[in-house]
Amino acid sequence: MIGLVWGAIWARRAQTATVLALTLLAVGAAAAAPWYVFATSEAVSARHVAAAPPAELLLRASAVRREGPTGPVDPAEVVAQIDESLGAPHLPPITGLTINSTLKLGSTTVRPVLAARDRICDFAIVEGACATAPGEVMIGLSATDRFGLQIGDTIEVAAEGQRNNATTPLRIVGRYQATDPLEGYWLGFFGSAVTDLEPFVVAAPTIAGIANTRPTTNVDLELTPEAYTPELASRILITVERLSRLGFSIRTSADVLAKRVDSDKQNLSTGVSVSAGRLILLCWFTLLLVVRQTSTSRRGDLGLVKLRGVRRRRLWPMTLGQLIAPMTVGALLGVGAGYLTARLLAGPVVDAADQAEALRMSAFAVGAVFFGAMVVAWISEGRELGSKVAELLRDVPARVGGRIAALAEAIIMLLAVVGIWQLLAVESSRTGTAAPAVVPALIALAVGLLATRAMLWLAGRIGEWGMRNGRLTLALAGIAAQRRPALRWVVTLLVIAVAGLATAIGENLRSAPVVVDRAVQEIGVDQVLTVAAPSRLALRDAVRTADPAGTEAMAVSYFPGMIGFTTGLLAVDSARLGAVVPWRPEYGPFPVAAAEVKLLPTVVNGKLSITVSEASALSPSGWSENTKRPDGEPVAGNVLGVARLTTAQGRAVNVYWGPLVPGRHTYSAEVDRCVDGCRLGSIGITTRAPDDPNREVSAGWGTRVRLHSLVQQERELISAAQFGARMSWRTAPYDEQIGPELMGESDGLALTVPPGCPGTARGRCVMEIFPAGLAAPLAIRQAGQTFFGNEIDQPQLALVGAPKVPVRATTRAEVLPRLGREGAIVDLSQLDALYGAALTGEQLQVWLAADAPESIVDALGKAGVRVLDRQTTDQSRDRYLGEAPAAIRRFELLAAALGMLLAAGALLLAASVERRGRAAELTALRRQGLRASIVRRVGLAGYGWHAAAGVIAGLAAAALVGLLPVPPPRIFTDNWQVLPIPPGGVSGLALLLTGLGAGVVAAIVAVIAARRLSGSVGRNGGQR
Repeated sequence: MIGLVWGAIWARRAQTATVLALTLLAVGAAAAAPWYVFATSEAVSARHVAAAPPAELLLRASAVRREGPTGPVDPAEVVAQIDESLGAPHLPPITGLTINSTLKLGSTTVRPVLAARDRICDFAIVEGACATAPGEVMIGLSATDRFGLQIGDTIEVAAEGQRNNATTPLRIVGRYQATDPLEGYWLGFFGSAVTDLEPFVVAAPTIAGIANTRPTTNVDLELTPEAYTPELASRILITVERLSRLGFSIRTSADVLAKRVDSDKQNLSTGVSVSAGRLILLCWFTLLLVVRQTSTSRRGDLGLVKLRGVRRRRLWPMTLGQLIAPMTVGALLGVGAGYLTARLLAGPVVDAADQAEALRMSAFAVGAVFFGAMVVAWISEGRELGSKVAELLRDVPARVGGRIAALAEAIIMLLAVVGIWQLLAVESSRTGTAAPAVVPALIALAVGLLATRAMLWLAGRIGEWGMRNGRLTLALAGIAAQRRPALRWVVTLLVIAVAGLATAIGENLRSAPVVVDRAVQEIGVDQVLTVAAPSRLALRDAVRTADPAGTEAMAVSYFPGMIGFTTGLLAVDSARLGAVVPWRPEYGPFPVAAAEVKLLPTVVNGKLSITVSEASALSPSGWSENTKRPDGEPVAGNVLGVARLTTAQGRAVNVYWGPLVPGRHTYSAEVDRCVDGCRLGSIGITTRAPDDPNREVSAGWGTRVRLHSLVQQERELISAAQFGARMSWRTAPYDEQIGPELMGESDGLALTVPPGCPGTARGRCVMEIFPAGLAAPLAIRQAGQTFFGNEIDQPQLALVGAPKVPVRATTRAEVLPRLGREGAIVDLSQLDALYGAALTGEQLQVWLAADAPESIVDALGKAGVRVLDRQTTDQSRDRYLGEAPAAIRRFELLAAALGMLLAAGALLLAASVERRGRAAELTALRRQGLRASIVRRVGLAGYGWHAAAGVIAGLAAAALVGLLPVPPPRIFTDNWQVLPIPPGGVSGLALLLTGLGAGVVAAIVAVIAARRLSGSVGRNGGQR
């Protein structure tokens, strides 16, 4: 029996190879789907974690002993409580201690935070030594800039809780600066404001050794990617509630990331499962055709065996063996090929639980496909075994009634029509139901059935026309097609495969440019470097030096978050904006360079002298109904001259002269914090508050001074004529501030304090003068709505730690680079003229164009600009291509390509099955004088007709599906729609590419089948 089965297999080795290949594809697709889903899910989770901000990766806990003995809580106790409640894997904890303190520096009181933290010097640039021993301290740069503290000084701090005015001596051993302030290690370390005084860093024993204090124990846990399971969000909520009862405070946004990861995984599982389900159904359909076609080809052999009296129980292994053997080999190869393909496309499945689940689901899918095919084979062979010998030995099978098939086709047509009507008429069915997934498949199947029926009818008409008009090729091909209706099922399969391929290609074509556009819009340019630089202007000048042409690099100051009138602000070197940024119509009109701001002279270290005349009596100018009008009263004796400077490092420095005395005098002050030069921002007068000498207040109403000259080291910075040019000066450009009355004179500028000062009824009094070139209102390019706040007619720029400035939208845009649909762009120089010092939350950046050479980055490094982070559009694009929607699109395209191969293989198998009968017919005609060229054309036309009909009908089905009113698949997990999203459906380009690809495959199949048919005719004697 084995020899008989092997002989039958060898005799039909072409059919056997086709059956094996189709089974391999079908089983391989079923085996690959679960492994692809789990591997991609793990990759999606890892990508989310890699792209998440530190707040979503860290779980930050703090604990203070509220009762009982003083001292810190043991960090190990905090970690143990979190592990017991949360049970999520994490990296080794970073622990530390903090305590508030008070430091007296002369008449100034400073309140620094004393902080100890694990391995802090590994994440910082340290000048001097690291504070590792008790009694040692490291300070930040602002402690030196603002208070003159130096390495080697000893300070006395009073920790919160110390009794009897006790203090702790600390010796300054070093200064520190965060290597990368954006790194998760520093999250929350500097408090809420970047410009606040940095914590004083000490060793943990220093804080623990301060008696009678209750320092705060801080623990930071960085969760690993494996921690972000669907249950993490609920476990975090339980942990926060449980530990809060123990006096612990938990701060984290990891639950937000966990929910996002879980949502992406669910979308991935659903999308891939739908595509895999369609592919498995297509595999079943293909294997059904395979079984039916091969069973038909063995009818004659089975009839001869039954004629010789072989028993039925021995016929079963003989007939089924010819199918089971190649299908089993194909299934075994398919399992391995499917696993390897999934691993090649999506990587390995790492988690042990995921491996077990993927193996279980893969085995189930393989079993469903393979054993389903076996059942179909058993049923099909049973029908053939039940046939009579006379029926089996007929060259043409007996006519079989088509009522059941016709009824099935009618049901499919009805379901397709009902589905289309439901989607058109019932809006709620377009989302949240199975209709958007099922109806397209029904449409493709219905179009395939209609097309094949039309094809058979048309083939008959063409055959008749060819017979009447002597067109032998058309006549023989048409009649042959009409006489072999079994091929219509193969054509239906081809229609479904082509429609699926067109849909998959169309969706990938629709999403590809959107992913690139989003990456460019969100990053802003090809590359964005987050940098540390001395100041905005230092960064601007360094970039201009590194890129003198102004086409490849641009200095940027970025303020994320709410800024008063909108969300997000970009301060850019506007002369370079249009050249460096890939400009889109949505960004508004093409940008032009803003006017350069004329700044005041630069001040350096040394003696700074100002010549001032102070009036001896108050001036009666102005009027106020609530304050007594000054009328010759003597001027107060506490008026000071003041100059506001900004260092090259963006630090604010104030220089004071006086107290002023009536008459014309020259006052001098020593400048010692402007080694690299300081920019002069404003000049004016001020006084000290009587109850707090550290607080400045305005001089009283009527105080008048004249500014004559400003000189440093025999260099006249501002002359009397320059002071006297009234149009060169303006009062405070900031909102809710009032300035002095100004009057230009031949020998200087007169400043008079207006009514209402030093009160706040009319606003905060700032008795200073600024350059007239300051842009206020500040010109902006804005996208989105304007938030006016309390100002109903004047939007304001409100940055943390800085006075408000009125703004004016000179240009409107739908979208802005990096900011999206909400935000504003201003000129960097104009913003810096208003805010010279570094501001809270400010991020200095360098934007690089796509063709920017690496030498620009090297030049920036030599200029003192340190790169902290680099973002590129390629990284952003790869991140979005790693999300669930992109993975679903890739799997759909792979499944569609496999479906196309299955259809092509089924067409080859059908041609192989009928080759013997057609070869016999054509051989007989050759012996009657039919030319060999006609035989070749008949074969090509016969199979090409089916292939072309399948491709054309498949494209038509895809176009029809594209017209359905269903929401297109999501391109991104978050359903981003900042830039226009192309509509759903199958585009003309997708139809063209699908037609070309499917047409080439179908043509190859038709040519192979035709050549084999022609060869069979020749071998059977047709060439004689």
